[in-house]
Amino acid sequence: MTKRDYEDIVEYIMDNIKLLDIISSYNLKIQKESEGRYTMICPFHMEDTPSLKIYQGAGGKWTFFCFGCGAGYSVIDFIKMYENVGFMEVINRYKQNVGATGETIYQKVLNQNKGPVFDLPNYMMSSKFRLGLILREYLNTHEDKTDFVDDCFYQMDNFFESVDNLNKDRIDSFEEGLLERINNEV
Repeated sequence: MTKRDYEDIVEYIMDNIKLLDIISSYNLKIQKESEGRYTMICPFHMEDTPSLKIYQGAGGKWTFFCFGCGAGYSVIDFIKMYENVGFMEVINRYKQNVGATGETIYQKVLNQNKGPVFDLPNYMMSSKFRLGLILREYLNTHEDKTDFVDDCFYQMDNFFESVDNLNKDRIDSFEEGLLERINNEV
């Protein structure tokens, strides 16, 4: 899988798999607090009063956070924690939905916006987040490879500390290289 494939699948999940729908599909009870804000009893730890908050953020993206146990973030994280599965299992579950029309989600976004809207800080953070998730998942399935994963994180830190590397082409190239190195290590 290439870097673009990972991006397309993660983007598909974030845009098309609604957090509230996922929670409802597990038959969990949600209480509406106000527009764009919900609360519920956290399914990730024992509690009597609702401490898990669900928020609609910028761009209509939904996130969650439990003030009791600290669980939180995106629909991908909720699926992973609730079903006790890894990042790659969630990705593989939805990857058949990407490109079904022959056009990747990334291409659809470019076509809809008549060109990419580039936000370097968000692009850099999403790259670091995505690589971190992939490395963490790799370590979960290859516990004997801690030195390899540590080296990859070290390379990431060094790469993103250099101002010369902070442009889209260099980030893409670094990410593709690291993904290829991970795939070759398997």
